[in-house]
Amino acid sequence: MEGEVVYRFHVALRGVSPKVWRRVVLTAGSSLADLQRVIQISLRWSNEYQHRFCIRNHYLGASRPGGLLFFGDPEAMTLSQFAFRLHERFTYEYNFFDAWLFDTRFEGEHALDPKRHYPRCVAGARRALLEDSGGAESFMDRQIPEMPAARKTWHAERKLRDIAKLLEDPALDDVAFRTRSRAILGRRLKPDFDRRAVNDALDAAFSRPGRQPKELGHEDSYSIDH
Repeated sequence: MEGEVVYRFHVALRGVSPKVWRRVVLTAGSSLADLQRVIQISLRWSNEYQHRFCIRNHYLGASRPGGLLFFGDPEAMTLSQFAFRLHERFTYEYNFFDAWLFDTRFEGEHALDPKRHYPRCVAGARRALLEDSGGAESFMDRQIPEMPAARKTWHAERKLRDIAKLLEDPALDDVAFRTRSRAILGRRLKPDFDRRAVNDALDAAFSRPGRQPKELGHEDSYSIDH
């Protein structure tokens, strides 16, 4: 039955480096519109702009006045109706002005865990760019002159993360030192991707009781000048 199976999708933003990606799971009976909402929330975007999926050369999306018109209603299209093949790929496009394009891959299905809430984001890397920041090509063009500084920042953060791991060594029994050092590193290191905050937001969006979701603000996305 649809309600007893969950589908897993890998969603990756095309054209940017390092990669921005998410892995999400939804029940088979979820709609295509639900998948779109999950992608938006996992990226901490606002869903302000129009979007479309391209699945097997068919464009599917929600029509808007003054925008593109699509046949069919994504709210009525369940994921199970597509009968996705393992590793089948399709694309998700958002904000036709900036043309964000995501490569989406169906990674398979497995039994629903009654102890877990769905939909869920189970993995991911890096914060998304601001949704109205000009698109992937514009972002990468702006990164070229900033690469030396960006590389130095990357190495510095890597060293700090190594120190953070070292502090977890049980042989270091100076509790006060470890506590203060964690506090210092915690202020320096911001998570590239906060999966817990995303899942809190999914709980709220899909009307499930849970923790109060952290506000989804622009500070959790990379600006074009990052």
